[in-house]
Amino acid sequence: LDPKKVAQDIIQCAKAGAGELHLHPRDRFGRLTDNLETFREIVDRVKSQVDIVVKVSPGASSQLTMEQKCVPLRYPDVEMTSMNMTSMNFGRQVRIVNPEDIDYLSQEIIETNTIPEVELFDLGDFYTFKMIDEIYKFPFKHLFNIGLGHEGRLPATPKALAAFLQFMPEDAVWNYTEIGRRDFKMITAAIGMGA
Repeated sequence: LDPKKVAQDIIQCAKAGAGELHLHPRDRFGRLTDNLETFREIVDRVKSQVDIVVKVSPGASSQLTMEQKCVPLRYPDVEMTSMNMTSMNFGRQVRIVNPEDIDYLSQEIIETNTIPEVELFDLGDFYTFKMIDEIYKFPFKHLFNIGLGHEGRLPATPKALAAFLQFMPEDAVWNYTEIGRRDFKMITAAIGMGA
């Protein structure tokens, strides 16, 4: 992993109009880590040249504990974090999200004043977030990301997206992510549906 190249790619994307950087902290060998050396180098290079929102993801499958995954939330330039609600099959992997992990992440979100982007891969994720929000009372407008097309998850189709939108709170902001995208049809559909 070459931090200079990663930073340059991000800078080019920001100059082309990207407003948010979604980053999984990795070491120089590409492994997820709580050592922020490489992360810091990437973010510092990017922020010195462009104005872009930095979002970290503590959700990727790894051997790291949630405490280790939350270390980047304390970095000053981090403004947002992904927030996964449930365990799931993710391709050939099983991603485990324990209720205790959600509680820990929620506490870190409040303490660091980091905006959560709630990742929705299943309709039940709405209800899990509602229960968590009732406990922690996040002081942010709700921001949801609907993720479709992941192997082992719902397909990237207008019908699947429409199912999610039936449960979307009226005042929420939402966006759409597609894994394995081959064209822009679903992104166009998501924009047309309010993303």
